Amino acid sequence: MTPILRVGNAQAIGARMEQQDAFGFSDKDDKCFVHHGGLLAVVADGMGGHAYGGEASRIAVKAFLQAYMAKLGQTPIIDALSRSFHAANHAVCAFAEAVGETGNCGTTLIAAVVHPASRSLYWIGTGDSRILLFRGSQCVQVTTDTNYANQLLSDHIQTESSKHYQVSDGPLLGLTSFLGLQEIQEIDQSLRGFRLHSGDWLVLCSDGIYNTLSLDEILPLLKGEPNDASERIVQETLVKGLPHQDNATVAIIACDFASAYARYDHWINARVARLGLGLFIIALILIGIYSVFSIK
Repeated sequence: MTPILRVGNAQAIGARMEQQDAFGFSDKDDKCFVHHGGLLAVVADGMGGHAYGGEASRIAVKAFLQAYMAKLGQTPIIDALSRSFHAANHAVCAFAEAVGETGNCGTTLIAAVVHPASRSLYWIGTGDSRILLFRGSQCVQVTTDTNYANQLLSDHIQTESSKHYQVSDGPLLGLTSFLGLQEIQEIDQSLRGFRLHSGDWLVLCSDGIYNTLSLDEILPLLKGEPNDASERIVQETLVKGLPHQDNATVAIIACDFASAYARYDHWINARVARLGLGLFIIALILIGIYSVFSIK
């Protein structure tokens, strides 16, 4: 039986002049591709301080989807994600060169693949858009932001050069890696499939979501259909009324691995119930026949 994956998405422009986020999914109804390639979700956030951020994010998502959908059956998902990631970066770099903005045009990008047959999650990304995994009342950030704060924290942990390390809210939060660079030094990629559970929710989002809503605020919104949950997340983001609210984008994959089996169990139970009723009727007939011959 094929596990059921449900998807949803929503966006808001926020207080910005332009929507510079982009997202996309592969075709969850293409059973042949899903069997070997799984279901892909991609979110990109164009860099507002650079030129053509909106174009960069849309080009990256389109190129990534096209490259991943060309995956052959025997190609490992990890390899297909890596190839698609570099194809997206090449597309952004080519666009930047064409418009005379080489080195000044970029976008974050995160991509997640859920392979239903193995119930596994794979991912790749760079920048500060995030993949969040919600399981019951627990949540974990799957991806690692590639920014100056994390870079300095990593350096501090390795060298222990300062006893009073602090993360600033200022320029340290700037990105250190993104699509649009000729060579991307920081790529966050899964090395193997991560086992998922039935009922897990994967939330891919731009920083316009998680910089406004805490994980505890997102958790109770994840119920019902993913499209409705996505709309609730975006609406709750806008309700905050932040004066400089960034573009907000969310894409969700809800994993219902047990649903297909539940339907199968229901089918079996219905057949067993009918069989039981049939046997009961036959038993009554036999008892009636036995009673007739006993009277004679």
